[in-house]
Order: sequence, then structure tokens, then C-alpha cells
Amino acid sequence: MSSDYFDALYQASDDPWRIEDNWYEQRKRALLTAMLPRRRFRNALEPGCGTGELTLALGPHCDHILAGDLAPAAVDIARRRWQQYQQRQPNFFAPGHQPHCHARFIDMTLPADWPAHLGASFDLIVISELAYYLDAAALQRLPALINGSLADDGVLLACHWRHDFPQRLHDTASIHAGFDNIPALHRMAHYQDEDFLLDMWCRQPASIAQQQGLA
Repeated sequence: MSSDYFDALYQASDDPWRIEDNWYEQRKRALLTAMLPRRRFRNALEPGCGTGELTLALGPHCDHILAGDLAPAAVDIARRRWQQYQQRQPNFFAPGHQPHCHARFIDMTLPADWPAHLGASFDLIVISELAYYLDAAALQRLPALINGSLADDGVLLACHWRHDFPQRLHDTASIHAGFDNIPALHRMAHYQDEDFLLDMWCRQPASIAQQQGLA
């Protein structure tokens, strides 16, 4: 999809999909963050960050987040919302309440701008409502890009809408099935309802209870 399509949406509205105040979206973000297998991550990567609402939800769980989007207008909105949220909630990311999170927002076209130069430095990668917009060549490259960027203790979360829509280029189930082929990555959690599919893969196959010494 061209950036012009998304820029037009964001120029018409700062929240074209009502992501901030829509209960469907709020619930989805809550389910996604609840699926995180650890309380804290060092470096998170969120391509396709949109207006940054999910970035805000990930903030309390991360030391650093690199968030990007195809649409420069979305990147500007996400960066502004992050700054405004920190001003409204000065203690939310502060030491003593929540460890501080540093977020950086960049223009990111996939696969060209995937941060492969950073190596396997991300212990959390989130692919949310993104992959069905990629052309066939970009989608085919995506698992390899993820594999090259995911740390030895890394976690991949993928979440996608299941209903059809005109701009969809790929089926959600087939997208997630493609992530099953990433070497040394284990699908550890799965949630599906009529609207969306949410899956988690981990480099390390131990369950959360096993990590905590409970099982």
C-alpha cells in the first residue's frame, strides 16, 4: 500500500480507526499486553505503529521502543501523543512507579527500512495490523527479517483483523502460519475470536510458570 493512502486518512483524522477510545481496540490492546510472557523487555520493535496507542500500552513493559510507520503523518501523531501522555502522566514512566521507557518514532517502509543493521537486539517484536498490507515479496521477506532481529530470548507478537476489507492483500491465518516457519521460534500462546487473531512465539520454549519455577 502507498503511503499516500494512509497519509490521506491521517490528514482527515488524527484517529481514523477510532483506536484511542473504541472498546474493541482497548480490549485488543489489553489482551495483547496480557499475553506478554515477561514483565519487562529491553528493546521492542513496533513497525506499523499508526497513531501510537499500542506503543503507549507497551511503554510500561519496555526500556526502549523503536516504533515506525509508512505514513509520516502517523509518525508525527504517534510522537506527539507519546510526548503529551508523558506530560499528562509525569509519574507513569518515572523511577519509583514504572521504569522509564525511551521511545523513538521513525518513518519506516518495509522491507527497505527494517532496522537489520541493529542485529539481533530486539527481545520483543510486535507485528500488529500490518502484514496484510505488504506485497507478496515483502511478506515473504518478513519472517527472515524478524529472525535476524530477534534476540536469543526474544518474543514475537502478531495480531491481525480477520474480516475481509478492500485493502487486504493476504489472509490473516496464512500470515501467522508463515511465522511458524521462523527457525528456533516456538508458538507459545494463541487467541482467536470472530474479529482478530493474536499469537505469541518465543525463542525459549519454557512456559511462564516454568520460567517462574512453578511448574
